[in-house]
Amino acid sequence: MITFTEGIITALISALISALIALAVARHNSKSSDVKFRAEIDQAELRLRREFAAQTSLEIAIQALMSKGFALRSFPLIRHHIRGFKDDELRRLLISSGCICFQVIKDKEYWGLLTENETLLQNRTRMESKGIKFYDLEDDEQESPDGSNT
Repeated sequence: MITFTEGIITALISALISALIALAVARHNSKSSDVKFRAEIDQAELRLRREFAAQTSLEIAIQALMSKGFALRSFPLIRHHIRGFKDDELRRLLISSGCICFQVIKDKEYWGLLTENETLLQNRTRMESKGIKFYDLEDDEQESPDGSNT
């Protein structure tokens, strides 16, 4: 027959073994969660590195295209060479690559690197006196906050 003390000792030993097993399981789960979390971080970092490399390569390609002996290039020509983007996405890429937009001919978009066209911007008045017209917004037209003409 088991005495009262032996019962308590048995219960305490059982509780201690249960606590140790629970602690070991929790620690194992914690380690596997840490490993999983670290793997997710590594995957996200790799994805961001690839996206950054692609973005940088695209900007370099645009800069090379825009600086090959021509100050300005038409938007259709740029769209022909840099494919796979919607028009507005391509415009954002051009801007992030250091390009600015000109409308030298009415309703025609021309783009060029800011660094290649500083003279054009500085000497606009002189160029207009030679017959080169810049089609800016008319006085009665206003640009809305989203960039469209109203």
